[in-house]
Amino acid sequence: MMSHVFRGEKLMPDGDEVRETVGRNYQGAYKRICADKSEDDDLVIAVVRSTVERLKKYGDEAVQLVANIAHLCEAMHLDISLFSRSIDYAVLRENIATIAQETCMDKRAKNLVLQGCKESIEMIRRGGNVSNIHIEMLQSYFWSVYRSDFEAYVESGKDHMHNASPSVVNATLARMRPHVRERLQQFAERAYRDNTLTTFRPRLRYSGKEKGVPIDLNLLNI
Repeated sequence: MMSHVFRGEKLMPDGDEVRETVGRNYQGAYKRICADKSEDDDLVIAVVRSTVERLKKYGDEAVQLVANIAHLCEAMHLDISLFSRSIDYAVLRENIATIAQETCMDKRAKNLVLQGCKESIEMIRRGGNVSNIHIEMLQSYFWSVYRSDFEAYVESGKDHMHNASPSVVNATLARMRPHVRERLQQFAERAYRDNTLTTFRPRLRYSGKEKGVPIDLNLLNI
């Protein structure tokens, strides 16, 4: 069985920065995934709630850093496909680095913000279209937190709790993924409107059911 006490960070092959232990607030969800007895909807609730807790711990400084980077990109017309191909991305990177250096905040949160914003910029650079670059970057930051603090770590595990098969665990994560993204997108839209995380009080409730029992959940009311 893997250790749940060693603390540290590492880089995954795909560039994700990930903790070498599931955070305490994610351990309940991890145990339930390994036990393979919970409905996927309940698992989504558990990991979204834990991600929101982590985001609130990182604070509004991260939200403000995303806003500053988004405003810079808008000023350089990155959000307009007609101009995005002619942007000097080296200058953009330097300007983002300057903004980040001038921002006093949790180092790990800062790195996750930069990771998320980089992914959004690369997506636009490759021709992707976004209706609101600010919301897109918030969602990418939120996703980076979920990936680094939970999903990427669990995916890399070889010896899971309850002797769970890595293929079964990873299949569960894959089924959950689009639903987690959808919920984090809703939170990104809320953070954009409020410019804060302090109003995040998601109405999340568990079904109390095990697999095979139909459930109807209203995951978020925002």
